[in-house]
Amino acid sequence: MRQPNRKRRRKDIITWSKLLTEEEQKKLFEFLKANQETISGMRELLICDLMLHTGLRANELCCLRVQDTPLVLGVNAIVIYRGKGDKDRSVPISGRLAHCIEIYIKHLRGQTMPPRAKRSDISKPLFYSRIKQPYTPNALYLMIRRIGKRAGITKTLHPHMFRHTFAVNTLLTGIDIYLLQELMGHSEIVTTSKYLHIVNAHLRGLGDKLDVPV
Repeated sequence: MRQPNRKRRRKDIITWSKLLTEEEQKKLFEFLKANQETISGMRELLICDLMLHTGLRANELCCLRVQDTPLVLGVNAIVIYRGKGDKDRSVPISGRLAHCIEIYIKHLRGQTMPPRAKRSDISKPLFYSRIKQPYTPNALYLMIRRIGKRAGITKTLHPHMFRHTFAVNTLLTGIDIYLLQELMGHSEIVTTSKYLHIVNAHLRGLGDKLDVPV
């Protein structure tokens, strides 16, 4: 009789250790905002901001093009072109984040690109790394891990941690789980539902918060 793949099961379980807590999110962005005076600092802030508020996979962030942003689309959303499973999807973003992306494209992005790259080519990547090359998932992972250490976060940060945190943060707003499934690009609802136990655990203390003195 075939034995169940226990290792894979453990990997699929979403635990608190795979998320950024509210305190860690605050600590991370306080660090990023304090170091945004350079182009590199602004890029790192925008990348983390975008991942936390869209749930993009690492490869999707690396492949994001200028033409997939609000500046070209004309709406406050980003388009993930040929994401996992070769599927396209649209993810809404705030006006604040759309404005940050616009400022980055118009005033900073050109300085991060290779000398011969055409700034007007909207089919090119939104983000280029410190060596003026498009990000790879591995380069993105190394950047995120370095940021986490510099910010004083004890967990080892990685891009997928932002995706998990986005899912939980979004569910806590009361959004329908089927809509979250679409936003994250999950092919099956069972994948999205793995975040529910985290949300339910978070809400167990809600009773005390609602017990307003009379």
